[in-house]
Amino acid sequence: MKPALILIFLIILFALGFFIFRYVFSVMPIGDKGAAGAGGIFKSIDQGENWTQLSTVKEKKESGNVKISDLNIYDLEISPQDSQLIFAGTAGYGLVKSVNGGISWKKSGKGALAANSDVVSVAIDPKNPQNIYLATYSGDRGRVLKSADMGENFREVFITNKDKVMVSQVEVDNYDNSFVFVSTSDGLFLGSRDFGESWQNVRDFEKSIEKFVLNPRDTREIYVSLGKDGLFSTINKGETWSDVGEKLGEKMEELYSRYSLGQINEVAIDPQSSKVFIGAESKILFSTDKGENFEEIKSFPAGADFQLSVISIDFFDPLKIYIGGGSQVYKSIDGGSQWKVKKLNSKRNISVFKIDPANPAIIYVGFGK
Repeated sequence: MKPALILIFLIILFALGFFIFRYVFSVMPIGDKGAAGAGGIFKSIDQGENWTQLSTVKEKKESGNVKISDLNIYDLEISPQDSQLIFAGTAGYGLVKSVNGGISWKKSGKGALAANSDVVSVAIDPKNPQNIYLATYSGDRGRVLKSADMGENFREVFITNKDKVMVSQVEVDNYDNSFVFVSTSDGLFLGSRDFGESWQNVRDFEKSIEKFVLNPRDTREIYVSLGKDGLFSTINKGETWSDVGEKLGEKMEELYSRYSLGQINEVAIDPQSSKVFIGAESKILFSTDKGENFEEIKSFPAGADFQLSVISIDFFDPLKIYIGGGSQVYKSIDGGSQWKVKKLNSKRNISVFKIDPANPAIIYVGFGK
């Protein structure tokens, strides 16, 4: 073979090898490593022992694939009937979905869902997963959108009455799915009794609602956290309310002082025992009597500067507790006596933690800003 032909052959071979290398390493699992500063979603298939950052290669424009690792994630919801179907609410990129357990992602939602919306919260109707509700922020207003065709099309069913007010969360009652609850950044806790078609004010807390949670075993029991401004509970779907601090015979300020709580960042309920967990900065407390008394998990090994953001309890084994904060995941398999810690290679903060409802070995962690 002539030298010129050999040189051309080698150039073609090198170019082909380079593109194959780029493709393989862009889609292969990366364990706990990931790209420095990357966000998006990490996935574990072994109960948090090892993690892979999910990423989709940017293909031809017509394919519609989204590189999930580039996005900031507000919320994740897994379909209760098909755990391969996952919806992710993003900051400034609307709603994206995966139909293959996170391998690839595409934009979802037409109609009232603006392409650049903040999708702050996603809720799937557990009895009719065709119905999907979103808490969104676009055009300086918080909105609730509803889809009746599994996220293909959305229409607006609620909008805040003034600018700069967010709808911070939306949840569907898993016992009576006609009940839908939302919270707003100006303190309104709202309920719908007709699948989100009309709304009523359950209570005006007058302070921003940071988080609310329904007891999955008894959805009449609801906890509402106002961050530093209080923690409230109801056992009758909001007909009457109790200040958790007053249940302890103290004002809320004294409760914070007693436990040095600071900002309450998370409230979670064990789906088996109804044990209530509170996460406040670097402290974890739990109550076994509906908030009458709390006990601190003093064995939690994070330092005082740790900012807890999520608590999740394995629905098959309540002794398995997961705590997320910053880019670290803590796991206990004995109810909080001992902990393992994994640091995921991201400079962003964990915003959401979801366990696959069909297989608790599979876990997804979403990273926000």
